[in-house]
Amino acid sequence: MVTADGYVVTNSHVLQGAPRAMVGTHDGREIPAEVVADDPDLDLALLELTRGGPHAFVTFGRSADVELGGEIVILGYPLMGDTLTVTRGVLSARLRGWLQTDAAVNPGNSGGPAFDARGQVIGVATRKLGGGDNRVESANLLLDGDLARRTVDAWIADHRRRAR
Repeated sequence: MVTADGYVVTNSHVLQGAPRAMVGTHDGREIPAEVVADDPDLDLALLELTRGGPHAFVTFGRSADVELGGEIVILGYPLMGDTLTVTRGVLSARLRGWLQTDAAVNPGNSGGPAFDARGQVIGVATRKLGGGDNRVESANLLLDGDLARRTVDAWIADHRRRAR
């Protein structure tokens, strides 16, 4: 969740073109949501919860402020599970809109937040490379949080403007 009024960020590939979704909360509830915006090229999507609130939320930090080698933490619910996983690693590289990390991105963690040492979101877990790719031992990729924040802010502003 990126706002108290219920905007939620995930990956586009998680939705597979669906216009609606169910969003699970940390306390076990499932809340219906509508897809507000979706960009398959960025692999980013924005949902809006259709009931409840105010909601607990996290804020975007500045990924540009995290130095290479800086610690990050990734949260996720692998393989549609009901158990939260937490992995820790470092920011390994910046790759034009992407961040590389050695922190494990478990299968199914797509759309999960990556946090800096201050607890702010600096990336969105997206994909894992490796496991048979001889060019890369293991590279876990995050959509750069600065790019995600700019995109999501514009989507939210546009959606609120249209809702008036």
